[in-house]
Amino acid sequence: MYKTDILKNGLKIVTKEIKNRDSIAIGFWAGVGGRYEEKRIKGAAHFLEHIVFKGSAKYSCEEIKEKIEGVGGSINAFTSDEQTCFYAKIPAKHIDRTFDVLADMVFHPTIKSADVNKEKGVITEEIKMYHDLPQYYVMELLDRLMWPKHPLGDSLAGSIETVDAMTFKDLKGFHKEYYGPQNIVLAVCGNVSHEKMVCLAKRKLNSLMATQPVTYKPAADLNGGAKVFFEKRDIEQMHLALGVRGFHENDKRRYTLNLLNVILGGNMSSRLFAQVREKRGLAYSIGTSFKAMHDTGMFLVRA
Repeated sequence: MYKTDILKNGLKIVTKEIKNRDSIAIGFWAGVGGRYEEKRIKGAAHFLEHIVFKGSAKYSCEEIKEKIEGVGGSINAFTSDEQTCFYAKIPAKHIDRTFDVLADMVFHPTIKSADVNKEKGVITEEIKMYHDLPQYYVMELLDRLMWPKHPLGDSLAGSIETVDAMTFKDLKGFHKEYYGPQNIVLAVCGNVSHEKMVCLAKRKLNSLMATQPVTYKPAADLNGGAKVFFEKRDIEQMHLALGVRGFHENDKRRYTLNLLNVILGGNMSSRLFAQVREKRGLAYSIGTSFKAMHDTGMFLVRA
């Protein structure tokens, strides 16, 4: 069983102790992603994910990497529509230093103007990279059709224009608004006790002040009926994605949808894989998936 605690400032701590392991996985999950952004700063959550690694109040960019990777660990982060996560996997004996590094990154990033301006080029190239990969870009197009004129329909990385216009003040303001302790979950699994993690969190983070609860723009019934979009490219394969409205994260029907996903296209035994690839030889890749968010969801087929 996992254990939970909540500090007085709202920081949530969730742990699962596994004593017969030599490693620990630890992550700070922020309850913010692409759907929380205003149009003017589209891509801010993803941009901030990058900038956090450039240095914190206590650690430089190189020290962040050395403290984790120098002891055989790994460190990374990702941004989704509704969460941003900073995580590491390390030998269990190095949990103290790893927690300190991650906590300092998440709550005390320096966010310097020079780093922001330099990172604009990196993120611009990332946007171009995914645009050049049709298997990824087709998913952006599907989101745009499913949630038009809504943050969920926009690219998580933003556009080249919004990235170029981003300032360090924009990112500082975004961090201040969404990275309060009441909007963060510390999740830890491995050979470490719950009591140990609560002690570390209290020592480092108990003095942080809670901020106002975060909000997001509702996304119910925004697609307005069936839509088709086709983009012609001079490549050898066609990539397609078909999406229908699914269920939100607390809808009990999501369990039934998960079962349907397994049967229809969730693995090599699924009906779509058997018919489209094995029997007819029409495609190399075929499958289904679904995502359930706060107030909406989508079930999709892609090939």
